[in-house]
Amino acid sequence: MEQGPLGAPDPEEPKRVADAAERMGLQYIVVTSVTRDDLPDGGATQFAETICEIRRRIPDARVEVMIPDFQGNAEALGTVLDAGPDVLNHNMETVSRLYDTVRPQADYQR
Repeated sequence: MEQGPLGAPDPEEPKRVADAAERMGLQYIVVTSVTRDDLPDGGATQFAETICEIRRRIPDARVEVMIPDFQGNAEALGTVLDAGPDVLNHNMETVSRLYDTVRPQADYQR
């Protein structure tokens, strides 16, 4: 069973996301992704760059991010927070009773 994307994130993705949001005239953008436990920062840099690019293109827009748990990496969380999202969310994916089945590599309490 494949466990998600392979390879580094697309470095152009933050610009493409901001471009799409700008073309659609969005004023509230929610950014989420698949879990990237394969990356040292869990994808935090990609989230931060996307936030910054949206802010550059659409300064008045509000940006919400729905992030993974970054495997408890506080530095990764700081990277996202330093980019200044308006709302920070975390997708729990399921209830605690089913968490070990759905996300065996993660910790529900974290």
